[in-house]
Amino acid sequence: MFSKIYFARINDFFTVGANYRQTYQMLLKVYPTYSLKRKVVFLLQLMLRPVLHQARDRSVKLEEWIRQRPRYRKNSIFAVLLHKKAQNGRIYIFEFSQVCAPVSFTKMTNQAVSDFRIEKEAETLNGLAGKTVNFRTPRVIDFVHKGTCAELCVEAAAPFFKNHPKSVGIPEEIFVEIAGLGFSDPIAIQPARDTVWFSTTAESIGSESLKKIVEAISPERFFAVCPAHCDLGSENVLSHKSSKGADTEYLILDWEYFTDHAPALTDRVAYWLGQRHRALKRSLPRPNPDAVLVQLLEEFKGRGYDAEEVAVALLYLVHIRNDLSAKVCGVQHDRL
Repeated sequence: MFSKIYFARINDFFTVGANYRQTYQMLLKVYPTYSLKRKVVFLLQLMLRPVLHQARDRSVKLEEWIRQRPRYRKNSIFAVLLHKKAQNGRIYIFEFSQVCAPVSFTKMTNQAVSDFRIEKEAETLNGLAGKTVNFRTPRVIDFVHKGTCAELCVEAAAPFFKNHPKSVGIPEEIFVEIAGLGFSDPIAIQPARDTVWFSTTAESIGSESLKKIVEAISPERFFAVCPAHCDLGSENVLSHKSSKGADTEYLILDWEYFTDHAPALTDRVAYWLGQRHRALKRSLPRPNPDAVLVQLLEEFKGRGYDAEEVAVALLYLVHIRNDLSAKVCGVQHDRL
């Protein structure tokens, strides 16, 4: 499919159909700045945009491909992000109106593991569309799956939804509702010995403190399992409060990792780690994983959970390649 599209390699951000003003507006809206490297590249994009814009003729194939898709409006303009293409084959397409109002968001890939995730998200979102929950989810506009190529297009979040401040936390009801979303026969408890990923993930642990906890877990011990989003710790929770005193509305994005059978604390631990994202990701001073682990265990102990329950949730997050849990567990990325 899009393996035949020839992308300009001098940057990872393209626009289709946009003038200079629209290009800058879209760049400010969609370009990721979650790390120091991304912030630097973002500033370079801002400064060099007039030069980079001249490379637009090198992405003619991309524009042709987008314009051929019937799901897009004829007068729309587009921003295309390629920053994840080398890592997992991902391309992100943001559709905007002429006044730069968001219309749709498309994620696409040509890698087998990644296309499975996109297909899983499409199935989950379509299933959620028929359920009554106290949070919103994106509406699926289109899903295409051919071979290892997959495209999922969803309705863009309304402009009044903003990234929910992690320091505030999210209501307990959100965790409870997600835990009750099962789309298959529910399994309430599961012994550690029946968890396929448990032993292999445990072998990769570098943290001696965590290793002692895991080694003490009896194969016969049963752990609660339930549905989980599995990626609430990222920028996937948006919120909006229409007026003072009104209830906060929540929009939850990115359901690729949703599963019916995750350790019960998976979402709570993932969100807790996400609240400490900057501290765990920084280079200087380097974070102390054991100190973070102690803090995590103490906080969840105060909520009534024991260390083994927390450890199993951490291992599951490592299993699904959550980078923050890997840092706490002392797992090297090349061993994930």
